[in-house]
Amino acid sequence: MLIDPYNREINYLRLSVTDRCNFRCRFCMSEKMTFLPRKQTLDNDEMLQMVTTFTELGVKHLRITGGEPLIRPRIKELIESFGQLVANQRLETLSLSTNGTHLPKFAETLAKNHCKRINVSLETLDPEAFKHVSRNGKLHEVLTGIQAAQEAGLEVKINSIFLPNTSDDAVMKLINWAAERNLNVTFIEMMPIGQLDDFKGDFAHPCVSQLLQRLKKRLRLTPKTKETNGPSRYHYAEELGIMLGFITPLSNNFCHNCNRVRLTCNGHLYPCLGDQGYTDLGQLVKNNAEKADIVQAIHDTIAHKPKEHHFQVMQFHQSPYIKRHMNVTGG
Repeated sequence: MLIDPYNREINYLRLSVTDRCNFRCRFCMSEKMTFLPRKQTLDNDEMLQMVTTFTELGVKHLRITGGEPLIRPRIKELIESFGQLVANQRLETLSLSTNGTHLPKFAETLAKNHCKRINVSLETLDPEAFKHVSRNGKLHEVLTGIQAAQEAGLEVKINSIFLPNTSDDAVMKLINWAAERNLNVTFIEMMPIGQLDDFKGDFAHPCVSQLLQRLKKRLRLTPKTKETNGPSRYHYAEELGIMLGFITPLSNNFCHNCNRVRLTCNGHLYPCLGDQGYTDLGQLVKNNAEKADIVQAIHDTIAHKPKEHHFQVMQFHQSPYIKRHMNVTGG
């Protein structure tokens, strides 16, 4: 097993298969992004090699992320390879985070290859607001993708970044829409990752803990212990019959039970989303390093996993602590 310095078992790998995306969401990227040259990214065989190595070290849960993972070339083959790891009981769970637009094409593939759960990012049900937030996205494509995923038998959860100036009425509209489709919703605080010109200072990071308190005045919310691999804290909305999750990295730190590491599409292993440190496993793989050396590098990285993230948000602070954009590590 992989055990970090704080006696936390690391059994969950989030794999960003691409830093590219068909959206340019304002909370995730700059409008003009420079992406990695494709020759620097791990190919499918190299990614499978890395994931297999992690399973041998005790990782049981894999989430495919991006960027938008479903735009990666030959992603179908990669999903099939990871699905085989589940079939062979090397992995317990395979899941995916997506913006939803390519689900009509890939939902059946995901379902047939043991991917049971997906998260779809959705911040608003207003088409114009959605277009503004995503810079070029079409809301109906996301909604069509969600429908395709449900029809394929996938368990869909909505992930919604709680953006500045979002009204509680707009939040309730999203919650009611989700309840009509039996979709759970998780609200996430914006994190100070990447230079995002639209969001600067404390005011740009509205508090999800406060949102929860306001929602309690509108809904009967009962705290629940829901077994997931992520940091969300759940409440059951009694009158709606769905779970509402709240991820609060800034207002209510949740790092004490962190079980995750992140591997980027070029093989950088980040032991913590909110820390700058990483190990370049990709260079080892591409240089045909001995497996023992790769395993040792993974152990060394886990040995330096910090106790908690180092997000720093100060009023009028113009530069975020984490320089890379969210699309690099996949959240």
